[in-house]
Amino acid sequence: MNNTLAIIFLALVIQSCSGKIPTESNGQIEVEAENFSAQTQDDLRKWVIVRDRHAATASGGAYVECLPDTRVTHDDKLIAGENFSNVAGQMAVLSYPVNVQTTGRYYVWVRAYSTGSEDNGIHVGLDGQWPESGQRMQWCEGKNAWTWESKQRTEKVHCGEPYLIYLDIDTPGRHLIQFSMREDGFEFDKFLLTRDKNFKAFSATAWQDLFDGKTFDGWTKYLGRPQTTSAVPGMAKDANGRYTGNLGVDNDPLNVYSIVREDGQPAIRVSGEVFGTLLFNQNFENYHVRVDFKWGEKKWPPREDQPRDAGLLYHGSGEQGSVENNWHLSQECQIQEGDAGDYWPVGNVTIDIPAIKTDTSEFWAYRPKAPLRTNFFSREMSERRILKYPDNEKPHGQWNTAEVITWGDSSVHIINGKVVMRLYNSRKIVDGKSVPLRSGKIALQSEGAELFYRNVQVRQVTALPQELHLD
Repeated sequence: MNNTLAIIFLALVIQSCSGKIPTESNGQIEVEAENFSAQTQDDLRKWVIVRDRHAATASGGAYVECLPDTRVTHDDKLIAGENFSNVAGQMAVLSYPVNVQTTGRYYVWVRAYSTGSEDNGIHVGLDGQWPESGQRMQWCEGKNAWTWESKQRTEKVHCGEPYLIYLDIDTPGRHLIQFSMREDGFEFDKFLLTRDKNFKAFSATAWQDLFDGKTFDGWTKYLGRPQTTSAVPGMAKDANGRYTGNLGVDNDPLNVYSIVREDGQPAIRVSGEVFGTLLFNQNFENYHVRVDFKWGEKKWPPREDQPRDAGLLYHGSGEQGSVENNWHLSQECQIQEGDAGDYWPVGNVTIDIPAIKTDTSEFWAYRPKAPLRTNFFSREMSERRILKYPDNEKPHGQWNTAEVITWGDSSVHIINGKVVMRLYNSRKIVDGKSVPLRSGKIALQSEGAELFYRNVQVRQVTALPQELHLD
């Protein structure tokens, strides 16, 4: 395709995309590989959407593969321009429109499934251009599993060097991210663009530390509106002495979030003085997250006379502060004194939980064999909260461990090693319609009480443990 035709084609592709286009937020965009808007240069090789084989562990339940695959092993004949292309943009080109608000350098990560040495390369380009910095993405590690990578094959290092795969986006607005075949048989699940050079994508089944014990790298702090009892220099108040706005993103003059040593180990101290969330900047799907927590002593208005409260949010999306000025759309595993493991919907989400109505509480309570009850974000608290069962929380002053395992649209809440709730059919409401909610970001709440978090970890789940089967 010559340059004139390429420009015309790109313009037509971008104009024809009337559906929802992925939009960059906080310097990051994630896109499912099967959601391409157009495919070209596909006479000899073509990307095919696959919904079986490895799809059960693929993000979104599908992926694309470049077929036919005729070079499976190194002994199979290499035919340049047919089963191999070292020229970016030459064969089997996929196009993905995106909206970019923040210009600059975006590092490209791709989640792929490689079984050998001849199905582990791809090229990436921007708006019909194929810069050197987007050529020869390479996978060597993580065979026979979905693996995130962002390395470029070089003469010196055939398995690829980090930090060399990127796209420079100089103008805001709509752009086309494009991928082209390097080796046939390549299996492609999703891609991610990030401004963060030090970003590390999650793929391993081993535990990955989200908190390094020294910094808040990878996390975004958000704080809502302070109470009148908090002194925030320079922040506007109304005639009644109430603050008129939220503190917002990465603005923490009260040191609500800090790193300390507690009981001889690094920990995140949350003072609780202002409501908000500490958000890890990566989406997860089919995952197991766990965190140790311990209550401090201090309580703050408006909860100084109530149980100490916080939460582990999962499947999070949207802007921080978009729900009640403090949170964002997510499912919640409650962390509250005496109530660790309860369920709360945060924002326009819903889920089904086997539950009964007890005589001792206005709230419904989880029971494994009970009929499913649908819970949703309502003004009536009794329609939102489901109590855990059994209680397995340790006394005040001791460390507890909260865990959530997600698999598809189901999840399990675990407190100190005991299952206290099973949840089914996670979904969110979009334009009045119910949409599966199976992935998203992880966050830790600040909600009016001092507490400490440590050992914040996550790992990928390739199958639900037998003892936790949701049947």
